[in-house]
Amino acid sequence: MLNLLNHLVLFAEEASDAVKETTEYWVAYWGAQGQKFIGMGIMLLVMSLVSLGEGFVCAKGVEGVAKNPEAASKIRSTMIIGTALVETCAIYTLVLAILLIFVV
Repeated sequence: MLNLLNHLVLFAEEASDAVKETTEYWVAYWGAQGQKFIGMGIMLLVMSLVSLGEGFVCAKGVEGVAKNPEAASKIRSTMIIGTALVETCAIYTLVLAILLIFVV
């Protein structure tokens, strides 16, 4: 934990040229970059799982309409609400990934 705090303090302000020549600076810098890319990879995994979930919801909705055509409007409205709720997870993940790329 203390090592992580040292790295955060290291990047809190612009480093001088003398500090940038040290190995410790570059190890901390590329360590932070690696953690950023790992976070983006996890977010990509979450977005792919969300896409699979949306496909599953749509497949079950079509299956339900095929089994019971009279309830098509009820099934469709429930499916659209469920898909919208699942899609919000993907949108939040996309926003976090953009923040990781451009802000951190």
